[in-house]
Amino acid sequence: MTSTIKVHLVEDNKSDIDLLKDAFGRNTYVPNITVSHDGQSAITDLEATTRDKSLIPNLIILDINLPKKSGFEVLNFVKNHQQLKFVPVLVLSSSDAPADIEKSYKYYANGYLVKPLDIEQWFNLVKRIEEFWFGCAKLAH
Repeated sequence: MTSTIKVHLVEDNKSDIDLLKDAFGRNTYVPNITVSHDGQSAITDLEATTRDKSLIPNLIILDINLPKKSGFEVLNFVKNHQQLKFVPVLVLSSSDAPADIEKSYKYYANGYLVKPLDIEQWFNLVKRIEEFWFGCAKLAH
């Protein structure tokens, strides 16, 4: 199904990017996915979307371990930006450290997910993201 759902992925690992794109393409919803490969470009790219409200993503999926600026800095930027603060942000990280989880919620992440270890778990995780965020939740704009 073609969709107008926009997902902004902030991830520096090419394999994870490819895996997420493939997983999103397998289910009911096929969002338009844009990618930033580091924290600084994520801030620049997300700021640019605010010039045309139709470009603002419906969901941001954010790794916290990024080059140039951390995912925490990106999260803080989004949640303090007048036009972006209503966009749900899911942290998707390989870290399951309690300090990282707590810090993500301190900066108002809407969820914290640990990257799965095998491909079937990846597909299942993306299916659940889609079912909840695209099928059940009401997203802004």
